[in-house]
Amino acid sequence: MPNEEIPKLEYRVLPLERVQVKSIDPKDRTRCRIRLQNRSYETSHRFWTSFFSRFGFSDSMFKYFGHQEVFDRICKLQPSTELRFCASEGSMLAVSNPGRPVANPNKLLELVKKFGGSDISYHDGVVTSSHTPDSGKRDCKIGPDSFYNRFVLETPVDGYGNPSTYLALWREICSNGAVAMTPTFRSEIVSGNDPIYNIARTLDTFDSDDGFAALRQRFQTAQISPASLWECLRLFRVLRTTGDSESVKSYEKVVGDIYNVYGVANLDGISSKKLRLLPAKCKMYDLLNLASEIATHRAKAQNALKLQSWIGTTVSDEYDLEGTSPKAGDFEETFLPQKKYQKRNMN
Repeated sequence: MPNEEIPKLEYRVLPLERVQVKSIDPKDRTRCRIRLQNRSYETSHRFWTSFFSRFGFSDSMFKYFGHQEVFDRICKLQPSTELRFCASEGSMLAVSNPGRPVANPNKLLELVKKFGGSDISYHDGVVTSSHTPDSGKRDCKIGPDSFYNRFVLETPVDGYGNPSTYLALWREICSNGAVAMTPTFRSEIVSGNDPIYNIARTLDTFDSDDGFAALRQRFQTAQISPASLWECLRLFRVLRTTGDSESVKSYEKVVGDIYNVYGVANLDGISSKKLRLLPAKCKMYDLLNLASEIATHRAKAQNALKLQSWIGTTVSDEYDLEGTSPKAGDFEETFLPQKKYQKRNMN
C-alpha cells in the first residue's frame, strides 16, 4: 500500500563536485549511497532516471566507469554544474534543474481536495489523485456493468517531470479503477513558473469526450475478445512480481487450467506467435477487471502502477483475438474476497 501521507521532503541545491557517490551492490549498479553535506542517502530508481535524463546517458555507462568517476568527469567538463537534490526518509528521490519550480506538496494536497480529489496517495516523490472530469461522471453501461468517467492526476513533488493526467473508468460494483497508463490516454501539464496555478486550471477544466469514448469502446470490444495465452502470460508475469499468492490464485481461477487443456508444463516453451493464437477460457474483459481490482484494492503502489500500465498498454493495442467471439459471456462481479478490500486515500 502507498503511504497515506506525504513525508517530509528535503530540497538542497549543491554543485555536483561537492557530492560523493559509492556503490553498495556490485550486482545492482543502481544501488549506491550519495553523500551530501555529511549526510548519506541511498539512491532510488527514480534518482537515476532523473540523473540520466539530466545528462543524457544511461546506466550502461557504469559498465565501464565507476559512479564517482562519472560524477568527476561531468564536473571536469561542466565545472559550474548545480543540481537540486530531493531526499526523503534516507532515500534520494530525484535531481532537477534548480531554476525549475517545484509543486509545493502541502499546497498541492489542498488543491486536489478542493477539486474533489479522491484516492489520494503518495509514493516515491509522486502524488496521485483521482478526479471527475468537467462534464461530470457520465455513467455508462458496458455489458453487464456500470462505469463512470474519471481521470487520474500524477504530480511529481521531487522536481523531476511534469504533472500528467490519465483517463480512467471506474467500475461501480466494486469501485475498481482501470487507469489507462499509456501515452495514448495521457496528457502532460506544462508546469511553467507556477505549477500549482496550472494544475488548478487543469482540474477545473479537464475533459476528453473523444478519449473517454475510445476507452469505453476498447472495454466493449474486450467483452467479445477471448484472451490469448500470450495476453494471460503477460498479466501473470506482472502478478508474479507482487508476491501476492491470493491474486495469483484469482488469476488461475479466471484463466482456467491452461496447462492441462493444452498439455504443456510451461507456457514459456511455446513461441509467442502460437501463444497469440490460442485462447484461454476467459475474455479480455475478465483480465482487465481482474487487473484493475488487484491494482485498486490489494497491490502495493509500485505493483499497482505496473498493473495499470499493463491495462493501458493492453487497451491501446489491438487484442490478439479481437472480436472473434460472437457474444459477450457472463462476467463475475468481483474476483477477490470483499473482506480483503482496502481503500487507499489521504482524505
